[in-house]
Amino acid sequence: MQFTFHLLLFLALCTYTYRDLYPLITYTKHPLDPDYLPQPIVWTRFSLLTLVGLALPLLQPSQYRPVDPINPASEPNPEQTASLFSYVFYIFMDKIIWHAWRSSAIPYEDLPPLPDYDRASWLASNSLLKLHPTRRQEIGLKPRGLFICLMSIYWKTYLMLALMLLIKAVMEFAAPIGINRLLTYLQSGETGDIRPWFWIVWLFLGPTFASLAQQYYVFLTTRSLVHVESLFTQLLFGHALRIKMQDPVDVAAGSGSNKDNKKVLGANTPAIVAGGEEDGQGLGDAPPVGMVVNNSLGEHSMAGSSSNESSDEDTVVGTKKEGSVEGAGATKKAGGKGKHDGSEEEQTAGLVGRLTTLASTDLENIIDGRDFLMAILYGPLQLVLGAIFLYQILSWSALVGMAVTLITLPIPGYLAGLMNATQQDLMKATDSRIQTITEAVNTLRMVKLFAWEEKISERISEKRAAEMKQVKRKAYVDKAIGTANWMLPILTMITCYGLYTGVQKRTLTAAQVFSSLTVFDMIRGQMYTVTSQLQATIAAKVSIGRMDTFLRSTEMLDEYKDEIKINVKSTEEQGKIYFKHAEFSWENAETRADKSRRGTATAKREWKLCIEDLEFPLGKTTVVAGKTSSGKTSLLMALLGEMNWAPTRVDAAFNLPRAGGIAYAAQEAWVMANTVRENIIFGEPFDAARYKKVLHACALEKDLELFDAGDQTELGEKGLNAR
Repeated sequence: MQFTFHLLLFLALCTYTYRDLYPLITYTKHPLDPDYLPQPIVWTRFSLLTLVGLALPLLQPSQYRPVDPINPASEPNPEQTASLFSYVFYIFMDKIIWHAWRSSAIPYEDLPPLPDYDRASWLASNSLLKLHPTRRQEIGLKPRGLFICLMSIYWKTYLMLALMLLIKAVMEFAAPIGINRLLTYLQSGETGDIRPWFWIVWLFLGPTFASLAQQYYVFLTTRSLVHVESLFTQLLFGHALRIKMQDPVDVAAGSGSNKDNKKVLGANTPAIVAGGEEDGQGLGDAPPVGMVVNNSLGEHSMAGSSSNESSDEDTVVGTKKEGSVEGAGATKKAGGKGKHDGSEEEQTAGLVGRLTTLASTDLENIIDGRDFLMAILYGPLQLVLGAIFLYQILSWSALVGMAVTLITLPIPGYLAGLMNATQQDLMKATDSRIQTITEAVNTLRMVKLFAWEEKISERISEKRAAEMKQVKRKAYVDKAIGTANWMLPILTMITCYGLYTGVQKRTLTAAQVFSSLTVFDMIRGQMYTVTSQLQATIAAKVSIGRMDTFLRSTEMLDEYKDEIKINVKSTEEQGKIYFKHAEFSWENAETRADKSRRGTATAKREWKLCIEDLEFPLGKTTVVAGKTSSGKTSLLMALLGEMNWAPTRVDAAFNLPRAGGIAYAAQEAWVMANTVRENIIFGEPFDAARYKKVLHACALEKDLELFDAGDQTELGEKGLNAR
């Protein structure tokens, strides 16, 4: 209601401005209302309308409107309650700026609260699912490309940005128009119907409104880039938690098969023995839960065959009560991983390097491409307005000059396409270099042990040289674009002035030269802005495409796949850890089909993990032991969902409760840069009795005796000085 009232008063003010104020800037018109009313009444009414319809709405504080009415902020940010005048001129920030000027440091408590629409929690709950190209279906939206998803969230913001650019583009022509009118008046005394003093005021008002529009544009884009950076970071790492952390190509190459396609009994495929009490007593004379035989014979099996030679020893699954220190030493230490795990670091390195590049370089490219409206709206609009203005003062020679501009447009277009291809090649080279460095760092101990430093250094140097080649190529293309931006407007200027004076035989006046020079300078600036912003837009397009491909093509954990349903029949079963008629493989269906089409797997049998019936007792410690390649890690990976679930029966199921959280400690050391003791207690309060038990259970007493400082020895990053 209040807004409607102020709007009506503002419309009344605009009406009386046209009737009584506009005629004062002309020679031929005069105010209308003084003919019917006394002048004091006319101007008193105009003053009151200006005060009530313009000044008060500008100075009145805004009402706080929470984005989430159910959970409003306890204290709104000053930005959310600032008046329109304060908002436009950033007066609401004066308090914190003065405080910062008078203090050497600002405590966190003195900072204003974050606006609720800028909080990461609100952004995630309101926009994260809408931004994901495929998970949009969870909230009833159709799958879309990543750019379309982003625009569906920020379309209102970009409409406002387009309006600001429109105002800026129009207002920037205030200077050349004012210069032309004033110089024409000084030359001939002709100004048309508008009085000269108005053009002086216009020279001030035009750039002022253009500057206000530009600053609000910057304010909106800066806020948007912070939002987008937060959303994309959450999107990438949230998606990374739902995918299988391995490169599908490497996994496909890493799966093995038994060479002779023979029955495997007790070799490389673990039998299962379950014990229930602390004394290690078994389950009587009952047979083991799973017999290890060839899967093709229809017998119960836990794991299929592998291509490498296998040991003769079975894997044993023993169960002890939780908290028993002795249980840790009751089993032999795992000798290694399964066949697929021989290159697990290599499988993961490519994906980790890719994710690192997406979260750094690609995200930065997307942020830099936020001003794409400058290239597709602001620049072309100014070119059109410049052509119209030049035609008004230089006749048809201006059209010929703009035709020259259009003819030479393919040059920037070609250079933009070349920049696009160069950017794509550069990003691929960067991915390759980061992946190589990641692999080298992850296998640093092996590199030092086998004296592979020179080979690894050469490999990294080759990747870096390939990347620098693309960087150099991009620099050349960038300089070519800059040269074209500088030369093409000059060519247009020479064409216009040459035709106007040489062909039309007309004299250039000061008003024409100075005003047209201003426009030509604007066109040259716009050519540079458009092409440079076009480069950033192209880089952003490439990065958005890469991110979209990552979000769509990476293989999800089975529990997040729509086409795979894991049976959990009752609430009781949901709290258990078990396998039932379960079958897993390291290759997904697409990889198997691709191999079948190419004929690369026709003579080999696929490695599978088959578990007929297995349940892990709750509240107890279960130990899985066996020789290398016997399937221990595969069992854990299947339970975590990292292997591909391939049910062969209707009642097939497996379950791992995740409500209370899950911790997985891989066979890779993770050492803090701290003392040995701090690495063992890991932030927990020191308990001497428990500490000694842990040292004994892990057989660390002899190791600590080798250190001069014992358990107070400082370990470096990744424990390198302890190796």
